[in-house]
Amino acid sequence: MHTYAHCNLCLNANRNLDIGITCGLTNEKPTFENTCPKIKFNNISKEYTAQILNDIDVLKGTKKSVHFKFYVFIAIGFLVMFGGNSLLNIL
Repeated sequence: MHTYAHCNLCLNANRNLDIGITCGLTNEKPTFENTCPKIKFNNISKEYTAQILNDIDVLKGTKKSVHFKFYVFIAIGFLVMFGGNSLLNIL
């Protein structure tokens, strides 16, 4: 896992242009596997979480809209195929 994205949300992260991100508790590069057991979230993480949740809601609405339009156009297509054929037979 890329620890940098995880560490960007932590209050203990130290940023240095020469070394990069280091842990403020150990003064070393992060070495954890999945998550840091000592993470303390900063205010940026709260804003980031709120933004992500908002984006998820927007995508859910978009997904519903796409599904609705798909089924409507399928229905219109069947109406044109079968309704148009019977209309031409009447003429």
